[in-house]
Amino acid sequence: MLAIAYLLITIFIGYIFISTYTPYLLKPEGLCIETPVKKFPILFVVFPASFSIGVVISSWLLYIFSFIFRETESPLFFGSLISFTCMIAAVVLYVIKSGSFSTDSWKISKRFAMIMRQNMPQAFFFISVLVFTIWMMTYTFGVEDGYIRVGQTVNGDFSVHTAIIRSFSIGRNFPTQFPHFPDGTMRYHFMFHFFIAALEFLGLRIDIAINTISTITLFNVALLLYVMAIIITGKLEAGMLTIVFFFFRSSFSGLRYIFQNRPFDGVAGFLELLTGAESFIGYTNGEDWGIWNINVYVNQRHFALGISLMLIGIISMIPLFKKMYDTHKGHDKTESCLKRFLFQDNNWQPEKAIRAISLGVIFGASTFFHGSAMIALMCMLAVMGLFSKHRLEYLIIAVITFALAVLQSYFFAPGAELGSPRLLVGFIADDLSFRGIVTYIIMLKGVAVPIIIIGIALKLKRFIVFFLMFITPFIFAFTISLTPDITVNHKFVMISMALLNIFAANTICVLIGSSCRKLIKFARMLLGILLVVSIVLTGIIDAFAVRNLNQHTFDVRYTSSFQEWLLTNTHPHDIFLTATWGGPEELFLAGRKAYFAWPFYAWSGGHDTEAREKIFLEMVQPYSEEKARQLMIEHGISYIVIDRLFDSQIMFSSDPIMLKSIFPTVYSCSDHSIYVLKTDYH
Repeated sequence: MLAIAYLLITIFIGYIFISTYTPYLLKPEGLCIETPVKKFPILFVVFPASFSIGVVISSWLLYIFSFIFRETESPLFFGSLISFTCMIAAVVLYVIKSGSFSTDSWKISKRFAMIMRQNMPQAFFFISVLVFTIWMMTYTFGVEDGYIRVGQTVNGDFSVHTAIIRSFSIGRNFPTQFPHFPDGTMRYHFMFHFFIAALEFLGLRIDIAINTISTITLFNVALLLYVMAIIITGKLEAGMLTIVFFFFRSSFSGLRYIFQNRPFDGVAGFLELLTGAESFIGYTNGEDWGIWNINVYVNQRHFALGISLMLIGIISMIPLFKKMYDTHKGHDKTESCLKRFLFQDNNWQPEKAIRAISLGVIFGASTFFHGSAMIALMCMLAVMGLFSKHRLEYLIIAVITFALAVLQSYFFAPGAELGSPRLLVGFIADDLSFRGIVTYIIMLKGVAVPIIIIGIALKLKRFIVFFLMFITPFIFAFTISLTPDITVNHKFVMISMALLNIFAANTICVLIGSSCRKLIKFARMLLGILLVVSIVLTGIIDAFAVRNLNQHTFDVRYTSSFQEWLLTNTHPHDIFLTATWGGPEELFLAGRKAYFAWPFYAWSGGHDTEAREKIFLEMVQPYSEEKARQLMIEHGISYIVIDRLFDSQIMFSSDPIMLKSIFPTVYSCSDHSIYVLKTDYH
């Protein structure tokens, strides 16, 4: 199948990039800050890096060529044909030039298989993580019995995501606009959805395309967190615990939930309490919205790719940090520490300018895959650069990333100001005093907070720089807002916690692994287990809530007569006037755009929804026929879709009877639940 071939070539392109510009990633055991770990699975670095970087490169190749052919009947056909040809040519040239690709690939695969055979508990752990990840994705979204079934907890966001995907795979969204708020700009980081659209266009069913890429990207995050933990701590067990803490968040809400629901009817009652949650638990502001648990990863499918790219960025720069670390570790005590830190010959000049340039291009190109992840990466690299050799490489990366981000903003959102920073201290804490914010953080993040602090203290000299790096997105979230919706900053907090949990994992490993008398060792192991349970308890309850809530689905016909009519009788660039806060999902599945639907997402992206709402209300309840016709023509409305939501008057006042009397009906479904009116706009 073409889609699978395209995906494989994409991964190969990513491999060519890392083998050319960051070849040390093919030997990641040498990145460990202290003693190299012998049983380091190289594939856990090579595959995520190849996949993630390959997706960025192939997506942009495809987008650029599709944009060039935007006036044709099928821009994606020409875009995929040319980009496919370019990538195959690059692969052939690389294989001919390198001569050792098959040998290297065989060695990596053979070593990986050997390590897994020698450490079966580790192999079983990662198989379990993969199965859990597959379950998360397929359980919340899929096609069954002719319907697209969308889980209750992801329905709102998926209305946007599937609309963006179909605007490319079926529509012709060039120049690119937000399907729920077409105004000539795209302010949402949409390139992940564009890649999914390409796979659907090339033959993968939409749910298979989304779930496959979502599973791979989230599993990649788990692998890269494992690698980061090993690089920092040198402990394989710390890597596995870091993954567990990533999926199952820490909070005092779990303990409070159990305490408030006492007494239990024995063990069975206790288990029923844990597994029967039908809402997200939480006692701090916003916690019960589901913005802190695994629902974020099934809802915001593009987030995992952003985190993967961010982790690859950090790991790629580890050699420069390690050089400085090794210098200070074995320094001559008679030499001035400040002089050694600032003025040694190789502290500033780039070691490999091409590495910095190439990584800067990749990270800059990633800003429309997930902007928050790239901002978090730049924050962390700023700190990392201060404590590394060859600091100008970090500056080169930052300048190129910023320049490309600005260039893309001008291209996708001309005249719009994206990501305007403003000081907003306290995030969503109720009490914005220093004490109130600290209390909010402790209550929100639970037992993990003191355990992280203890973990840092255990190896302060080795961990302190990493701690300063990892805490920067957290601080950013509580001080700066880039969008009208401050809640989106929760992603910065989640990124920080995913990395800070490495120190909590190290604490548990030190506690359990210390050699001592049997009785004391047993007591320490028991304490370690209790600490792990206390950290993951809330996350486990949340996971069952995700399962229980998503038993209820929102179903949309995968194909229908309405979609067929839309595809046959309307143009991909036509704008439809629909009910706000919705509209027929079949319209978006046909790759069409609505003038003012789901305004929350447009508002959070910086669109002027207030001004458009006033125009919208005039349109749906016009005071004269002349005014109605004028508004439709002035704002480019080709069709009006009147359905039950439009007619319900729940979200807004409308006059569908008057609109029907002004504009002719060109489509109505058999049960009269949908009418489509044709305006005078052509």
